[in-house]
Amino acid sequence: MEEYVIKDHSPDKVVQLGKHCELVFAKHKISYGEKSANEIRERMRGIFKDTQILLDKPEKHNMLLIGKVQSGKTSNLEMFTALAFDNGFNLMILYGGYDDTLLSQTNERFKTTFNIPTSNSLSNDCPLFFSTNEKINFDDIDDSIFEEIISMNKPVIITAMKRPVALTKINNLLKRLNKEHINAFIIDDEGDQASLNTKKDKQNDGSATYLQIKDMKKILDNPLYLSVTATPQANIFQSDYSELIPSDLRLIESGNGYCGAATYHLGDPDMIGNVGDNDNQIIESGKMPQSLRTAVNYYLIAAGIMKSKGCEGADMVIHSHKLVSIHKQMCSIINTLLEGYKHIVNTSNKDLQKLRNELHAIYNKEISDNVKNEIPFEDKLFNNICLAIKGSYIYMKNGPGNSQTLEGLKKYRIFIGGDLLQRGVTFKNLVVTYFTRWANSGNMDTTLQRARWFGYRSKYIDICKIFTTEEIAKEFTNLADTEIDLWDQFECVQNDELRISD
Repeated sequence: MEEYVIKDHSPDKVVQLGKHCELVFAKHKISYGEKSANEIRERMRGIFKDTQILLDKPEKHNMLLIGKVQSGKTSNLEMFTALAFDNGFNLMILYGGYDDTLLSQTNERFKTTFNIPTSNSLSNDCPLFFSTNEKINFDDIDDSIFEEIISMNKPVIITAMKRPVALTKINNLLKRLNKEHINAFIIDDEGDQASLNTKKDKQNDGSATYLQIKDMKKILDNPLYLSVTATPQANIFQSDYSELIPSDLRLIESGNGYCGAATYHLGDPDMIGNVGDNDNQIIESGKMPQSLRTAVNYYLIAAGIMKSKGCEGADMVIHSHKLVSIHKQMCSIINTLLEGYKHIVNTSNKDLQKLRNELHAIYNKEISDNVKNEIPFEDKLFNNICLAIKGSYIYMKNGPGNSQTLEGLKKYRIFIGGDLLQRGVTFKNLVVTYFTRWANSGNMDTTLQRARWFGYRSKYIDICKIFTTEEIAKEFTNLADTEIDLWDQFECVQNDELRISD
């Protein structure tokens, strides 16, 4: 295990660890353990000091924060926000994603971490919270009350979906306020998505979201702007004309137990299950290919093993197509299979032994020897698999109308989707992924962001499995090698051994 070391770029800057930091640190200790909570706090304390050095310079106050996919960047942003509030900042504006799913997830995280109640109140120590995806008319917010809140140094968090309409609402509010007492900073989560200027003539024109971000930075007079992403290629190669080009960067190191590209794609080849090149076409025709049946069966076995290990719950993600119509096809196909299994299990009919034999064969072929020695395929495991079968539900994540309210109450969940599964969304107990959707452009950033299987899964990594094609598996191996090389270069920039432009 590597020793955790922080390079202090700004020894003369003093960072206060006040009540907000203490609150977040206490929450992190419960969630991640004291060692990890300490690492997050000290890492963010160092980065916060470096941002204060940046603020003393006349250049753009843009800091690029880079973490691995699904590595827990939000917890670090929570701590940075707490440190900022303890050290004189009183307004944080967070762009929380391009869709409601990701923004809602971010809102819930920050509200829980900072003990923010349902309704704003001046009678507690909590930050006030406003979001563009809640029923708030920013035009109706009383300017004098808002200015009084700011002058009291009552911290305010405003979150926005990264769309022009949402950002315009905040800009209109900021334009009306007296900025004398405002000390603001901006966090652009998933900063390589939607924020950057996509217009061809970048010197004289700008895409709609970029122009609103540019306008906000101007209104706030070049505030601290943190762009956070796991795939910073587009950020690094921006035009010099861009208002969002980073002046410096820092790495957000992954915590203990993180399993990323190297774990899955440079390690045990048995973690990858084979999907045929034509299996997507079989699905589109309304039939179930053998690879998908095997993946679902493996998921049920893994869910049973998870329960045998004392973990209640398991998730599966299916990301094979962009079209909602195909998601519905897959949902119907898998639902037919599960309903058949549920009938067999609930009635204990003559096919129960046949089902057991089918699952046992997959167990023998796909499960590692270490797991077999710990959890043999006996009555206890099969009973747990049957419980997983009874409790399995399918959820389509492909639009606003497919967000089921009882999702969090279900233990065994199979998610089917496209774009709404590919960035930022976290699945707590993900054990199986069926992944056959390759980015049309082959972009490294797009492809890596779809790797929902990355994350903190070391406690049960021995049963995690990805079902994908041979071609995609090889490409992810190449991407894993490239990511290691890029990370080494980013470390050189962080240590002042290399410039971003190099």
